[in-house]
Amino acid sequence: IERLSQALAVDAGQRASAERLSVLLKRYQPVDLSGVERKGLAAALGFIGIDHQPIVRTGFALLKQHPPLAEALDRGRQEGWDAAARWLLRGSGKGALGDRLLLACLAKGANPDIELELLLTGMRKWLLCEARESELRQRPVYEFVCALIRQCANNEYVFVESAEERQRLGTVAGQWEQRPQAAGDAIQDLMLLALYGPITGRLAEDPGAVDIARLRPKAFRDIVTETLAAEDAERRLMPTIGRLGNIDDNVSRRVAAQYEANPYPRWMSTTIPAPTSKRDHLRRFVDDTSLAFFGRPFDVLIAGCGTGQHAIQAAFGYGPRARLLATDLSLASLAYGARMAGVLGADNIRFLQADILDMAGMDQDFDVIECVGVLHHMADPAEGLRRLVERLRPGGLLRLGLYSEFGRQDIARFRKARAETGESVDGDTIRRIRREIIDGDRGDGIWDEELAGRVDFFTLSACRDLLFHTQERRTTIPEMSGQLAALDMEFRGFDVRPQVRDRFKERFPRDNGWLDMRQWEIYEREQPSTFKGMYRFWCRKMPSGE
Repeated sequence: IERLSQALAVDAGQRASAERLSVLLKRYQPVDLSGVERKGLAAALGFIGIDHQPIVRTGFALLKQHPPLAEALDRGRQEGWDAAARWLLRGSGKGALGDRLLLACLAKGANPDIELELLLTGMRKWLLCEARESELRQRPVYEFVCALIRQCANNEYVFVESAEERQRLGTVAGQWEQRPQAAGDAIQDLMLLALYGPITGRLAEDPGAVDIARLRPKAFRDIVTETLAAEDAERRLMPTIGRLGNIDDNVSRRVAAQYEANPYPRWMSTTIPAPTSKRDHLRRFVDDTSLAFFGRPFDVLIAGCGTGQHAIQAAFGYGPRARLLATDLSLASLAYGARMAGVLGADNIRFLQADILDMAGMDQDFDVIECVGVLHHMADPAEGLRRLVERLRPGGLLRLGLYSEFGRQDIARFRKARAETGESVDGDTIRRIRREIIDGDRGDGIWDEELAGRVDFFTLSACRDLLFHTQERRTTIPEMSGQLAALDMEFRGFDVRPQVRDRFKERFPRDNGWLDMRQWEIYEREQPSTFKGMYRFWCRKMPSGE
């Protein structure tokens, strides 16, 4: 990691170094960052086709260790976050505003750090409520504002708003509506509004209010132009996405409604894998005989593809012979995925709106089905699994991702307590409860650092998916084992990091012990955080006569 960041600091054009850096930082977070080059991290964030979020996470961690951001955080802990924000934006910490790595991290990903969220929330409040118009016109300030606008859009405006901010927002919105012709220079009011929510709706209501081509500064014009283009592309794609049957199941309807309102995940970048990567990966689970389909055109189903990140990675990883079908309940999510597939050049994917419960109506079978993070949002996950297996060819491979009862105990406690309060779910509720969790003042025993330590805590749609999902069913290894056996499916191993597999083999050293689900049950009871995200595993449909 150090050497790759140093190489990029010397030559910012080394794409291979940026790709490798992203992959390593996704797996490992260095404890000692002293040898990591800030300039190299910033350079890596300039490439398309790599996952920026692991680099952003490390970039923020590095920024926290050095002044002036380190001093601002210390002030925040001692004097309060509003005071820390004021010191950064108007005091001697103002030099931080032009830090290239800070601006790049804000623009390219979502902040995953509680203290930085508190500081950024305070800075946004200062910009809205205290900054003078002359200060907003200063280049370091407006460049930071534009980066913060991107950050707020990236996290879907998850920062909590104070009563003072809400009152001031009403005033600023009124000022904007009364002077729509003030679009020639810097439009401070519109920029401030963009820190708190999408402004494209305001522009659409009165297209003549703004000559977008003349918007200043250019960084803000780029934000508006890119956002409008993305929304227009998704709007145009929606009518082109086919539909299989109707969504009749009540739970499926509720889940679809959630993802129409909050498509998940709202990803901005992803690493494009090599065309041989999926075959190489599958060799860890099955022999080459089971992978013979790679020698001909073959069919892959991504069931419950969400916003398409998984499907796009699979399209590249399986290679050009793969014919991918990506299905989901949510048309908004599918349109997002179809747009991103076009951006990244994944042209072997067909998107389809469909319910897994309607798979019987599909006149196609598959060599591979991947269904990760989906079945546990059904009323009867076992029935969903049965419908998928029906569409799998004999000898076909199935990858599943399911929530673990052991790994999600913190989520289970939260959901139980929240159900007792009867709170409804909307954006303001999510923001408020998140802040209560951060501050540790809910007073109902919910506070658990693990909740705020999960990566999905830091964007609105992901937090809703994590804590407030309309339907969640957790499972255990014995339950999964029974369901697989009933469907004549052969377990081929958990998809875990090498470190976990090594520790498992130390605990259960016999050959092929990692294929014994009973031993994995023992291991998980001893190490309950093993499947904190979810169980991810491969299984195979037994061929006829085997």
